[in-house]
Amino acid sequence: MIDPKIFWSAEITAKMSVDFCQEIYPSQLFVEEIQKGEPSKQFAKVKSNHSNEEGVSFNSVKIGAAIQKIDDWYSNEPSKPIRAHEYGADSELVIARRPPQSKLDFYSLLSNSEKYLNELSTVKNSQIPPEILYVFSILVKGGMFQKKGGH
Repeated sequence: MIDPKIFWSAEITAKMSVDFCQEIYPSQLFVEEIQKGEPSKQFAKVKSNHSNEEGVSFNSVKIGAAIQKIDDWYSNEPSKPIRAHEYGADSELVIARRPPQSKLDFYSLLSNSEKYLNELSTVKNSQIPPEILYVFSILVKGGMFQKKGGH
């Protein structure tokens, strides 16, 4: 049953693997008008909960970009991780790895949300099924989810 008054939230924890000495840059702040004497590029910042000090941060756009090449759940033997996308767009080969006919696309899997929520209450983090990980990656990535009419 779908009820727009009922919602759920998920706390997502991720580990980041980086190469030795790889630089990681915080997000840039979008500045509409540059004040005289101010740099044109500035970092996004957040205030500390414990003081008025500010620290550089990652915003949702940066997080979305970080998971761009995470989907290796589209096959039992994936040839490579692809960008998290509703239809598994493989931009190199110009194909959809998750076409609607496969029932592995975001919209098909999202219709199983209730089942997945029940399943999550019984599994350990290391045993979360790939379908759930994929749906979470799309939700974390965010964006506009526009499904064509009539499907």
